[in-house]
Amino acid sequence: MDALVERSLQGRGNNRLMLFLSSAFALLTTALASAGIYGTVSYRVHQRRHEIGVRIALGAQAHHIVRAVLRDSLRPVAIGLPLGIGVAWTGGYVLDSLLFGITPTDALTYVTVAFVFLGISIVTSMIPALGAIRADPLIAIRED
Repeated sequence: MDALVERSLQGRGNNRLMLFLSSAFALLTTALASAGIYGTVSYRVHQRRHEIGVRIALGAQAHHIVRAVLRDSLRPVAIGLPLGIGVAWTGGYVLDSLLFGITPTDALTYVTVAFVFLGISIVTSMIPALGAIRADPLIAIRED
């Protein structure tokens, strides 16, 4: 019985290692994408602090400022998601032997990943947007 169990589990060590490495790289990729989106949006909001300060001083509502920042930051995401899905769809055939339990054209996986990255993009864009509306408009106007 021990020999039978040993034989059945013999090839699984490599699969577990591949699963662990794939998961680790997926988490690292997600963290890097989140940091990149946050850094880019934060830098862009910092560049526009004078404009945002003027808008707030002239009476712009907070939700208009947040909407403008989100619109500007989610535009590249709206372009990048379809491109990324296309590249992943094509690359899925190359990695077909490493996929477990799904096919390279699993639509549910692509839709789930797209919504996860869209959610991450919204959250990481909201942080600088909310910081922009809390800034003192007089200080933002005087800096330039």
